Amino acid sequence: MALAIMAATKNKWPSMPALLYLHGFNSSPESAKAQQTQQWFAENAAEIEFICPQLPPYADRAMALLSEIVEARLPEPVFVIGSSMGGFYATCLIERYSRCALGSLSALGSLSALGSSPALGGLSALGSLSALGSSPALGSSPALGSLSAVLINPAVSPARGLHQWLGENSNYHSGEKWLFEPQHIDEFDRWDPTAIKNKKNYLVLLQSGDEVLDYRDAQQRYKGCKIILESGGDHSFIDYHRHLETIHQFLVSTFPCNQPI
Repeated sequence: MALAIMAATKNKWPSMPALLYLHGFNSSPESAKAQQTQQWFAENAAEIEFICPQLPPYADRAMALLSEIVEARLPEPVFVIGSSMGGFYATCLIERYSRCALGSLSALGSLSALGSSPALGGLSALGSLSALGSSPALGSSPALGSLSAVLINPAVSPARGLHQWLGENSNYHSGEKWLFEPQHIDEFDRWDPTAIKNKKNYLVLLQSGDEVLDYRDAQQRYKGCKIILESGGDHSFIDYHRHLETIHQFLVSTFPCNQPI
């Protein structure tokens, strides 16, 4: 499992926050936006730990990995930046873990083993069904903390567009082969949040020229959240680096639970 971590060298916070960058589907920590984000925070906010895991192409395994990372850092603040499919995962994390809107969780279902795979770092995960719609939960009761997210051209209900990936694929950066089957599409459908409850915890950056995703889907899904819509652009979000200061300002303004630090 590839995991890029930039440790804090100077701590200005009462507790050390972490920034979790989530790349898009079939991408990697080597993506341009991941690298730009790591560099900007190293130069301008080195007190924030930068974490960028290599995400498996399967929703259950990806969420098991992300839940493990988040739970290891709560109740310290966790900031999330998610691009495309990473935006979907960021939403799942915010709706699951943020104490601002979730309050308490109950009525968790039974646990079941998801298995492990050497290609995915030997990850072994547990899954269950929770009271949060039809989304699987991991563990009996998640810890809650201060989470906020910036979404970059996020994927909305991605299960509906994944049929084109059925069969054997290779990672854009590493070339690693992986097989995508119909049950993997079902995983994304089960994780899809039924509603956005933590509206103040999101900043959504959209470009209308996105050639992969319809930006209007995100406008509708994140209605009531802070949205920046730029005309033109593309799915990669052209000139993303220009927004990093705004992204940082938004994230730190939400600590804790949308109160100024």
